[in-house]
Amino acid sequence: MVVNLAGMIKVVDAKGPEMNLAETVTIFNDMCLVAPATLISKTIEWKRLDDFTVKARFTNGNISITATLFFNEEGELTNFISYDRFECADGKTYFNYPWSTPLSDYKDFNGIRLASKSSVIYHRPGKDFVYGRFSLKNVEYNRKSFPGKKR
Repeated sequence: MVVNLAGMIKVVDAKGPEMNLAETVTIFNDMCLVAPATLISKTIEWKRLDDFTVKARFTNGNISITATLFFNEEGELTNFISYDRFECADGKTYFNYPWSTPLSDYKDFNGIRLASKSSVIYHRPGKDFVYGRFSLKNVEYNRKSFPGKKR
């Protein structure tokens, strides 16, 4: 993972086994939140924990991670928690905290029911670190062009 300030000055260059695990968690989280059709893959093993909770083991190449997914009575995903996503601010020091992406406020977007709110959280000892909050306002499918982008 490379983080550049103003797109020019490298401030973080994290790599190694911890970052590989962390990015594999990110891939699986994205699959669960925005591409659920990908979840029928043979690279995922599912285990039912109760009526509203499943544990998943996702393998990408030689890297495997696990996550617990929580659902409400309507079958909507309400949280994703993994213990395999490491936090790294300087590219050298890694901390292994539980990482979650709670989802809420499901709404209809062009005929598809989606969570309109989400956060990304590291559950650090003593205090959670919420480093992102998202609100989905609109969804458009199969766009041919994007505002501000010239073809």
